[in-house]
Amino acid sequence: MKHLVYVILGVLSLVDGARHRRLPAYLRRYAEGPNVCVVQQAYGTGDKYFTSCFGGKAMRMICERPTFVNFHCCSGYHKIKGERGCTGVSPVQDIVKTARSLGQMEFNKYARQADLLDQLSTGGAYTVFVPNNRAFREAPPDVKQSLVPTNPADESTMLYHIVPGRINIGDMRRGDYSYNTLYKDEKLRVIKYAFGVTTVNCARLERPDELATNGIVHVIDGVMKPLETEGTLAEKIFSDDDYSQFQLALFTSEMANDLRRQDVEYTVLAPNNKAFAKLPSELLDSILIDTDTAQKVLKKHIIKGVYCKDAVVIAMGVKSLDGSMMMMKCKRDGVYFDKARVVDGDVSASNGVLHGVDEVLIPESVKEVAEVAREMKLNTLMELANQANVTNRLTDKDVTLLAPTDTAFKKLPPTYLAALRTQPLAMGKLIDYHTLKGKITSDKLVGDQDINTNLGLSAKIKVSIYRGGVAINNAKVLDKDRVCGNGVIHKIDTVLMPPEDTLMGQVTADPELSTLRQALETAGLSELLSTPVQLTLLAPTNRAFDSMSQRNLDRLLTNPDRLKKFLERHIINRMVVKCAIPKKHSIYTIKSRQGDKVDFSRDSRNDIMVNKRKRVKPVERMATNGVMYKIDDVLKCSCEPRIR
Repeated sequence: MKHLVYVILGVLSLVDGARHRRLPAYLRRYAEGPNVCVVQQAYGTGDKYFTSCFGGKAMRMICERPTFVNFHCCSGYHKIKGERGCTGVSPVQDIVKTARSLGQMEFNKYARQADLLDQLSTGGAYTVFVPNNRAFREAPPDVKQSLVPTNPADESTMLYHIVPGRINIGDMRRGDYSYNTLYKDEKLRVIKYAFGVTTVNCARLERPDELATNGIVHVIDGVMKPLETEGTLAEKIFSDDDYSQFQLALFTSEMANDLRRQDVEYTVLAPNNKAFAKLPSELLDSILIDTDTAQKVLKKHIIKGVYCKDAVVIAMGVKSLDGSMMMMKCKRDGVYFDKARVVDGDVSASNGVLHGVDEVLIPESVKEVAEVAREMKLNTLMELANQANVTNRLTDKDVTLLAPTDTAFKKLPPTYLAALRTQPLAMGKLIDYHTLKGKITSDKLVGDQDINTNLGLSAKIKVSIYRGGVAINNAKVLDKDRVCGNGVIHKIDTVLMPPEDTLMGQVTADPELSTLRQALETAGLSELLSTPVQLTLLAPTNRAFDSMSQRNLDRLLTNPDRLKKFLERHIINRMVVKCAIPKKHSIYTIKSRQGDKVDFSRDSRNDIMVNKRKRVKPVERMATNGVMYKIDDVLKCSCEPRIR
């Protein structure tokens, strides 16, 4: 038999045109007329995932199950033959009669047995949370007995479903609310989540805000027990032998007392013993013996606030105590927190809710760098490292990995990429250049800083800080730090190539820069371009010098002081890498060594422009002491106004 999940989407009337227009076009013609309620239904297993008002917006899927909608008269109204919509108005009745009109016969039966009918008919005003018929039928024997206690001195827990005053759910904002009940003044917990989902002690609100003469009736899908009699989260965990491994981890972590606190509410994901049995023995021993490891793992399983199973319809993000985000998802086969499926959910406690799960969630702070890199889908990097048998270099204690993305590897020359696949030494050299000693998080990266790599003291990487983020050599750091058990991962958008020469060495080796080489030597700047500092060289090609008049060129080449100032116009005392230059409509301005400003920008093709007119060659040439861009024009300099 197919069960249906009912979702009241809202009341549509002819005068409420805005809400009517929010419905999909294919539904509008069915919803014409006043006082028509839209009811969304989803095929399921009988579990209720969603309630309350969608403001007229229908969802195609709920918990990965297809949905469809029906229409019926809203509460208090009925159909009159020949009229559009539901124009007949029914009189408001007391709580008992309202429950009967809603078809909740089991509630009235237990209210009669508990001798509460008179109070609910004439007393008030009350807000009554009425469990539906199915909830009463499926309630455990001890719960049913507490509803109608045999000892006259004991109060009926039916009173726990009654709150003094009128509580209108539709008027509540999203949040966590607490109300005193008629049962020993004990509190119940009402939480309004996203998408209009509301729970009462984790029982889902099915039909809200049914008006009665002496209060308000809300239909829920579960019979509630007083939270105070349930015990704390710690007591719940330690009373169940199926969580014996989790209990040991709690002792080791010294966090058991946190779950006894009454001043804060938590959602605890408790892996059962079968979940712990799936772990590698070394990791399991570490969790059960080492306090630091146990704390890291347990904080991943504790969420501040109460998140019942029915809190989610599709998916939402929640933050655990370790500061990381996880996805709470409602799937066809149940509710998941990341990859952990809830197998024993909504165990209420006085200070939160407990969900038994079938997986132990291991935080990245416990995993090794290589494992986290695979989870980050850095497939090419890890595939090449595995082929070259160099993944063991990522298992060292306190290592920082600069991890290029798959897209970054695709930008490499095919011959070099082929060499990485076939030559283990080449891949080993690349891994060493992308790994640093120590856990270097982004807050330790300082601009214009050189950091030694594992390739050796001569192979350093250079850090640049710019408005858009952080650059390492010519690579942009893409995501926030991924802190692992033995290190840190920074994802970057470019494969770092170890530079093999200084800026002066690159100029000397390039035949297109022979005139520049001669000029630098004449001006005495060759030593500057050979020293271990961070510079940017805008290198005019021979073609650029040829565009000058011979007279002006001879004047410069025969006057070292004038030539030095002119060449310093093309040198910047900082490394300006391509990824630090903003996209079009912005200009990055910096002074040259000579003193005139240099404006970096991008044109419509995303090519780099210097002073809005000079287009640099597309390749940035990384050197051991900076970066070089070749340009086919000399830059205008205030020191030589005749040269244009």
